[in-house]
Amino acid sequence: MAYTLVTGGAKSGKSSFSESLLESNTDVCYIATSVMNYKDSEMETRIERHQESRPKNWTTKEQFLGIDELIYENHGNYSGFLLDCVTIWNTNFFYYLMEVELEIPLAEIDQVFEAYSGEERRNIEERIFDEWKKLLML
Repeated sequence: MAYTLVTGGAKSGKSSFSESLLESNTDVCYIATSVMNYKDSEMETRIERHQESRPKNWTTKEQFLGIDELIYENHGNYSGFLLDCVTIWNTNFFYYLMEVELEIPLAEIDQVFEAYSGEERRNIEERIFDEWKKLLML
């Protein structure tokens, strides 16, 4: 599977540029990782703007878990996949690990993580890297 990585600063047009790379394709699966589990009006506005700009004939999947499985199970159904955005994907997965798997209340995650030892931090990082490895091994 071929990958194209589009990088740039926040609000620099990465999404619209990425969409332009696939604009001639009618069967694209757009994987939106900005799944909102909390209230953030600025992010909600950005998500709405992204939804409105996306081609209507593309399929949208809103998730940040199991992205490798989604692509593997659907690789024959689409000519391309657009994963937007890996920064949000990593952030959501980090908070998922801390809140759901380690059962740390959302309001305490930053404080708890600050107190983690180097080894505890590496364990969290390794879980995030494992998600990347699964995706890159497709």
